[in-house]
Amino acid sequence: ASSWELATESRESPGVREVTDLLGSLNHELRTPLNGVFGLTELLLGTELEPEQRGWAEEIRRSAETLLGRLNDVLTLSELKAGGIELSSTAFRLSSVLKAVVRAASVTAQRRGTWLELMVDPELPAILEGDPGRLRQLLTHLLEHAVGTFQGGDVLLKAEAMEPRGTRAQVRFVVQTYPPGCSPLADAVLRGPWG
Repeated sequence: ASSWELATESRESPGVREVTDLLGSLNHELRTPLNGVFGLTELLLGTELEPEQRGWAEEIRRSAETLLGRLNDVLTLSELKAGGIELSSTAFRLSSVLKAVVRAASVTAQRRGTWLELMVDPELPAILEGDPGRLRQLLTHLLEHAVGTFQGGDVLLKAEAMEPRGTRAQVRFVVQTYPPGCSPLADAVLRGPWG
């Protein structure tokens, strides 16, 4: 099984700051034409179109929204890795964030004939302290990457308790892909089309 893992601590490596600066400078150059696509698509959708043409225009808009989301993800990940993002700290329900992440990837998964599964370690507390928005963004990126590169079978998102450090609990998030019928299903797994 292949996996993508999200570490709870970022490590700055040589060149990360340079990559972040480059992406920042490209940000404007990428967003300007993308905003043009949004604007022209909205103008097009405001005209009289045949049903098939309207479907094409709506697909252009959805694709542009997806591209904008990917751009935001890349910028956020690079800034986070370089230590350039301040994380908020608030109490949140982990299960709510994880289910929202799985639901967000469900449309693509259904189209590709993939089952999404969620496994939460029963040792984890229901309420955690952290940045639920950033966590949702990062996990969505990992899960959608797995779904987008793996057709059929199962994609599993796991949240596991790690060794505690002092009074703080740590969570390890893993996204794994499995051929049909080969995932480690257990009572803790929530499985379904999520649509």
